[in-house]
Amino acid sequence: MTVNSIYIDYLFGTFIGGGDSEEDVDNYSLYNPNNESDVKKLAKEVLLPEFQSQNINLITEVKNSLAYYLTYDKIDFKDKLNSLLLPIKTPDNPKLFFKWIWEIFFKDELIDYIKNETVIEDFDINAPYKLLTSSPNSA
Repeated sequence: MTVNSIYIDYLFGTFIGGGDSEEDVDNYSLYNPNNESDVKKLAKEVLLPEFQSQNINLITEVKNSLAYYLTYDKIDFKDKLNSLLLPIKTPDNPKLFFKWIWEIFFKDELIDYIKNETVIEDFDINAPYKLLTSSPNSA
């Protein structure tokens, strides 16, 4: 199995870049990124519907990559969030923020499954594009 931190970006869909929009920042300012119920509400109501409409192969790559990076601490989640320019403040504990998103997106699935996999990290920033253009069921 191959994982790539670039796939984590796909948790956020069109939410990415919203930090440049005053309207988006105002609209989403009611979500406290340090509050579990707020993050889970944001994930369920705003992020999940768009995520679920993605190509199944992409969803699988996102899931595997997020499980890997939550388990093995190989990326800086704060840097990841800041690079996405989201219309919410950076949480005090970005890893916990991603864990809460996992709990909504992959309900009832344990992250620990990744420990039983042979994983290779891929650092190709074009990996999602290659996946989507080579997939027989591309969206």
